[in-house]
Amino acid sequence: MSYYIFRCWLSQRMREKLRWELEKILTTDDDLILIRLSQQCVRDLPKYNRPNTWLLDEKGWRVI
Repeated sequence: MSYYIFRCWLSQRMREKLRWELEKILTTDDDLILIRLSQQCVRDLPKYNRPNTWLLDEKGWRVI
């Protein structure tokens, strides 16, 4: 069993589009969970991780 985690900065519209795109390629064995991090969580990320591990990527996401 494999687990993958992706982080994205998404507007509500982008999140809905991502979910729609992923539903087209996921199998019945796949699970998908989208979790919104609060601003406090995002602000505290540098406290618990290596420097520069959570950089803002304005491109958002791309399904390949």
